[in-house]
Amino acid sequence: MTAEISAKQLDIDLCKGDEHALFKWFVASFLFGKRIQQDIAADAYRVIVEKHGRDTPRKLCNCSWQQIVDMLGEGHYVRYDESTAERLLKLCNKLIDDYGGEVGNIHA
Repeated sequence: MTAEISAKQLDIDLCKGDEHALFKWFVASFLFGKRIQQDIAADAYRVIVEKHGRDTPRKLCNCSWQQIVDMLGEGHYVRYDESTAERLLKLCNKLIDDYGGEVGNIHA
């Protein structure tokens, strides 16, 4: 059995409760939600958020579908890359349109 990857292992500090950290964990959790190896999901997260700096809903929404597919490919997240790119764009647009671009507003 593979050990679960935590926010701490991805250098996401959720103790602060800041919006930036919440969005990073939101993206990571979304990527871990598919039937894919955890290390691949973690690598894809690092490519998107750390390497390409897409660490806010607006920054991620400014990407094209193809750019997200390409970033997922860089992280070897290729099994569900096209549907994941589409869903990430929809989620980010929903965050912006319905929740002011903040994950924390979902709870409110």
